[in-house]
Amino acid sequence: MGDCNPETRRELTAQLKQVKRDLDQSKKETSEFRTQCSQIKDNIKWTQPTGTVDVKTCTYKYGLEKIILIFTFPDGTQTTHHSSPGSKIKGGPFDGYFSRDCEGEMLCRMLKAAFRRGMMFNLGKTGTVILNGVTLYTGSVYDSEKLRPTYVKYIKTLKKELRAKRITEANIDQTGTLEEAFTVDGC
Repeated sequence: MGDCNPETRRELTAQLKQVKRDLDQSKKETSEFRTQCSQIKDNIKWTQPTGTVDVKTCTYKYGLEKIILIFTFPDGTQTTHHSSPGSKIKGGPFDGYFSRDCEGEMLCRMLKAAFRRGMMFNLGKTGTVILNGVTLYTGSVYDSEKLRPTYVKYIKTLKKELRAKRITEANIDQTGTLEEAFTVDGC
């Protein structure tokens, strides 16, 4: 570039800067594309039909509160996305309970994340909606004013089940509303 006149040098420098900006933009877009492909890849395995979750809290014994999750799936027909398109689906409700404390709220958020990602339920061989490797606790949460031992054991089991599905405290939204109702489209 030593033999170039100053105007040519400025032109080449400007072109070089533009190429660098274009290259940086391309790298950014490639990164975003990989992230989107990862999400699409996760959804290819989707087996959960369209369903709704309703999260509520209520006062339990001794003035203590508990969290109630009600997952509901309507009867319907499988879409082409599932293994037996056109087959009938038998829906129904599924309930789960947590104590209203930091750990119960975190586990509730983790189950909501698993549900949003289509990892909580699938279709059984008979066309019924069943849990997909995640258990729901339906027993009494409190014993007098303490947590029940069976509930404490359940919490450990649930954390392990969710971890196996890559649902952890680190990769969920911890700021969203606890009590809410939403539908996840299984298509």
